[in-house]
Amino acid sequence: MTDTVIVKPPTIVARYACAGMMISVFAIWGQKCWTPDSELAPVGDSIHSSSVPVALTVGYLVALPLLRIFSRTFLSESVDVKLLLKETMIVYNGGQVLLNFWMVFKILQGLYSRGHPFIGDVYTMTPGLSHALWIHYVDKYLEFFDTFFMVMRGRMDQVSNG
Repeated sequence: MTDTVIVKPPTIVARYACAGMMISVFAIWGQKCWTPDSELAPVGDSIHSSSVPVALTVGYLVALPLLRIFSRTFLSESVDVKLLLKETMIVYNGGQVLLNFWMVFKILQGLYSRGHPFIGDVYTMTPGLSHALWIHYVDKYLEFFDTFFMVMRGRMDQVSNG
């Protein structure tokens, strides 16, 4: 006889609280990274310093094993994590689709109607296009959540080892 673990479904409050946290992450990210006024990348801003990507990457690498321990200890044995994260993943994936659609639109607009060269240089700063490329760069921090979701769901086979 095998040991089967019966997990209970999460409450609707827990499910929507997780989705609300994801919306909050998008809001904070947008506040820190979005510069729609000038439509130019914030060159020279403190977020371009090397300390920001280093700190976020170190935080990500430290968070993964802690999240795995938390998930194994408190979630996977008692709560259906896939159901818990359903709305959160809908919010996340929907936000990523909209953001990537916007980036493609802005990049094509910059290339075709604003005269940006297809192979650019470090001096060309076409409004709209440089901002879209900046958003593409900082979107990589949001993409850390892909791995977080895999770890929380116990899908370590989907997490690459290097």
